[in-house]
Amino acid sequence: MPLRDVPIRLTSGDPPARVQDFLREAQRRIAAFQETRTIASFVPSNFELLFRCLQPLYASPFLRGNRFCELGSGFGVVACLATMIGFKASGIEIEPALVEESGRLAADYSLPVDFFHGSFVPAAETTRAGPDANPRRQAPIDEGWFECDIAFVYPWPDEERQITLFFEQRARPGALLLTYQDGNILRLRKKVGKR
Repeated sequence: MPLRDVPIRLTSGDPPARVQDFLREAQRRIAAFQETRTIASFVPSNFELLFRCLQPLYASPFLRGNRFCELGSGFGVVACLATMIGFKASGIEIEPALVEESGRLAADYSLPVDFFHGSFVPAAETTRAGPDANPRRQAPIDEGWFECDIAFVYPWPDEERQITLFFEQRARPGALLLTYQDGNILRLRKKVGKR
């Protein structure tokens, strides 16, 4: 089913103090992590820009519900921001170390975000991660993102078409796909039609 572009409105001004504090701490942790580890596929996006996009989107008529999933969640910053706004957020990440870091960040800010280790591609197995997680518990991938109202991804250039096709095939009608691209470009699309 096709995806239709949806206009993006950004809030102006600085984020609330709690969000600014969270973003400073997230950036500090990311910098410390990157000093000791290299994960080639981990490239943070512009978190403040995404907050400025998600905040008005939460009350937008384009949004059908409040379930948010960050695909390739890295440190889970965007999923945490979504939770701060009011979304019921989750994240899926293939790198175990990043899943651990995202769970710690969310727990330290008392944010109820579920992070899953694995790929958002259905063939991969995933496990729930977080402060009270049982690492052996299998997480049905459908709970992670196929039924979400909005999915966010920062795709590599060669992945964008594949992700778009995958979203068209698997997401539910009315779901939104928000993508971030280099140069601080955001694109929002809505799935129209049936599954």
